[in-house]
Amino acid sequence: MNGARRRQLGRLITFLSFLLLVVSTSFAMRIKLQGGALPYWLMGLTGYAWIFCAFLLINNVARKYSRRKPYPKSNS
Repeated sequence: MNGARRRQLGRLITFLSFLLLVVSTSFAMRIKLQGGALPYWLMGLTGYAWIFCAFLLINNVARKYSRRKPYPKSNS
């Protein structure tokens, strides 16, 4: 798999994960606001989406800072 294809697949997975986060959270909030009980599969799906997106964010921040040039050393 070449680099362009890998980037495209990564962006697709990121988009689908964020979409899953928004849809599952809004669906869970709608059920909760109506006074219903959340099914276990929906709680698991929502939790998975939040955790996965949090790890994606951490990974993107870490990648950004790892590719920075180091500060020049001062002679003081």
